[in-house]
Amino acid sequence: MTDKQPSAAPSEASAGGVYVLGGIEDLERVLNHLDSGVVAHAADTTIRVCNPRACSILGLTLDQMIGVTAPDPKWMFVREDGSVMPLEEYPVSVVLRTQARFENLLVGVDRPVQDDRVWVQCNGYPVFDDADQLQLVIITFIDVTEQRRMEEEREVLEAQLRQTTKMEAIGRLAGGVAHDFNNILTGILGYAEMLDRVLPEGHEGKGYASEILSGGERAADLTGQLLAFARKQVIEPRVIQPNDVIARSENMLRHLIGEDIDLDFAPGESLSNVRADPSQLDQVLVNLAVNARDAMPKGGRMLVETANVILDDEHHLMDDRPVSGEFVVLAVSDDGEGMDAKTQEHIFEPFFSTKGPGQGTGLGLATVYGIVRQNDGVITVYSEPGHGTTFKVYFPAVREERDEPVREASFPGGPASETILLVEDDEHVRELTRKVLADQGYTVLEAANGDEALLLSRRFSGEIHLILSDVVMPGLNGRELHERIKVTRPQLTALFMSGYTENVVAHHGVLDEGTNFLSKPFTLDGLLARVRGLLD
Repeated sequence: MTDKQPSAAPSEASAGGVYVLGGIEDLERVLNHLDSGVVAHAADTTIRVCNPRACSILGLTLDQMIGVTAPDPKWMFVREDGSVMPLEEYPVSVVLRTQARFENLLVGVDRPVQDDRVWVQCNGYPVFDDADQLQLVIITFIDVTEQRRMEEEREVLEAQLRQTTKMEAIGRLAGGVAHDFNNILTGILGYAEMLDRVLPEGHEGKGYASEILSGGERAADLTGQLLAFARKQVIEPRVIQPNDVIARSENMLRHLIGEDIDLDFAPGESLSNVRADPSQLDQVLVNLAVNARDAMPKGGRMLVETANVILDDEHHLMDDRPVSGEFVVLAVSDDGEGMDAKTQEHIFEPFFSTKGPGQGTGLGLATVYGIVRQNDGVITVYSEPGHGTTFKVYFPAVREERDEPVREASFPGGPASETILLVEDDEHVRELTRKVLADQGYTVLEAANGDEALLLSRRFSGEIHLILSDVVMPGLNGRELHERIKVTRPQLTALFMSGYTENVVAHHGVLDEGTNFLSKPFTLDGLLARVRGLLD
C-alpha cells in the first residue's frame, strides 16, 4: 500500500511549464479577475489578448483593442516629464527592439473619451517559440495615477517646507545682525546729531557731521528692511481701508516710477478693511512699484488693483500652511521683462538681485515677504520672460470699522525735572542716552543690567517717574525688570527700547496692548518727545 495519490493530468501545458487545469476557460477567468491590465501583441504589434482591466484603465472597449495594430491614433502616450512619447519608446516597441524584458516604465496615457490622463506602470515581456522566434509581446500595467498625485503633492509640500525653513534661517540671521547693528547705529547717529548741534554754522566739521548722519540713516533703512524680512520690525497695526492708503500714496508712486511709465489704479468696490500698520502697506507699495519700474527700463504700464477674494485651503511655495478665508488682495502688475522660474525661486531672499553691482540692495522683495508674513498674509508671483509680472499680496479681511489716524507726538522743549531710571547693557548707547536726558534737565539713574536697576530702585528714596529700559539684556529682560520694580513702585511707567523685540514685548513684532516702545536707532528729538509724552 502506498500514500502516493495519483495526480490529475493537465489538460493544457505551456512551453514554459505553466499548466492550466480545466482548459482555456480557467485562463480567461484568471485574466478577467486580475487587477493589472494585460495586453498581448503579436510580432506585428496586433493585439491578440486584452483583459477587462486593461480596457478600464485605458478607457477603451474590447472592440477598440482586439485586432488593433499598435500604435493606434486613438492612443497618446506621454513621458514622465509630460512630453509626448515618440513611437519608438512605446512599451511594445521597446520589447520588439530589444528582444528583452523591462520593468517599471512609467507612462502617461491621455484618454480621449474621458478627457483626462492616467499614469500606468508597465512591465514588458517577450515570448519566444522553440526556434527562438518572437511570437508575442506581453505588456502588463497597473494604474498609479492616485499614487503619482499624492507624490506630487508631497513634493510640493516638501518644497514649501524647504523654502520656509531656508527663509526662517535667513530671517533669524538677518534679525540678529540688525539687532546688534542698530545698537551701533544708535551711538553713531546720536553723537553725529549732537556734533551737528554744537558746531557753529559755517564750521567745516558741520558738513562732516551731516554726511555721517546721511550715511547712518541709509544704514538704518537697510537694517529696517532686514527686520521687516525677519518679522521683527516693531509695528502698531490698526484697522485701515487699503483703498484710502493707496490713494494717498498715488502721487508719491507716480513720482517714484517716472513719467515714462503709466500708472493706473483700479480700486475694488466695497473693499473690506484690513488690520495692518499703514506704514507697512506703504512699504509694500513702494517696493513693488520699484520692482515694476526696474523691469520696464524703456517705459510701460503699471497697474495697481484691489479686490475682495476668498481663498480655500490654497498652498503657495512661499508658505508652509494652507490658507483659507476672506482676504483683500493687492495686485501690482507690469508689462516689463518678466522672470523665469529659476529666478522666481529666489526673489524673496535678502540680497538676491538680478541688477548689476551698486544698482540695488536686493532687500525690496525680501521686505515685502516679511511684512506679508508678519500680517498673516500670503504673496504670490506670476511671471514669464517677455510677458511681464504680477505680484498679488493677500491680507486677511476684518469686519471692524477703521481706526482714526494716530497723530505724531512732538517735543515741546524746555527744561525737565523728573527722575528716570535708565537701563541699557550697551555702554555707548547708555552713555549717549544719559547725556541727552541729563542735558535736558532730567535726573538719570543708570544701570547696565536688571540686577543693578533693582538695587538702584531699592536704594533710591525719591520718586522715579519713568523706567527707560532695553528689552534684551543679560539676566532680567526689560519686561521682567519692570514687573519686579512695580511691586514697590506700582505707578511706574516703562518705555522699552530695542533694535528688535525678541517677542518679550511683542509677538512677531506686533506690540502687546499698552506697551510703550522706542525702536533703535532713534533720533535725539524722537527720544525726548517719547519720554516727555509719557511723563505728561
